[in-house]
Amino acid sequence: MVGTLAGAIYAGLLGVAVPHTSTLALTALFVITIAPLSIAAAVNASFRAAPFSALLVLLIAGQPGEGPVGSALLRIGEVAAAFTSALDALRRDGLPARLSAADIEQVFAFEQLHRDFSDLDRWVREHARQARGRPRSD
Repeated sequence: MVGTLAGAIYAGLLGVAVPHTSTLALTALFVITIAPLSIAAAVNASFRAAPFSALLVLLIAGQPGEGPVGSALLRIGEVAAAFTSALDALRRDGLPARLSAADIEQVFAFEQLHRDFSDLDRWVREHARQARGRPRSD
């Protein structure tokens, strides 16, 4: 999950910061985004999903009506939804007996991280609605 979040956020930031209107500029953006994340993945296994996540963010951002920030938020939302499903399954079926105390602590730490991202998601959606002049729909 850490790698996915890192890749999505990094690609979203670079997608906004680096202008990429031509094919050559888009290729350069891919290189400066994917290369450091690939090195991070080689050094630390927690980042192995980062290059793929970044690539998804940049490719989706190239679709009509999508930007790098929206694409990054979409990717984070996808991962959060999958993570929520996994946590629900753990709650329903129980934790496997072979998990160590450190593994169980990590599950609870990820659960807290998910709650934090849910709060961030609500905040982003609220401000996006306000920016578009739409009333709050909670």
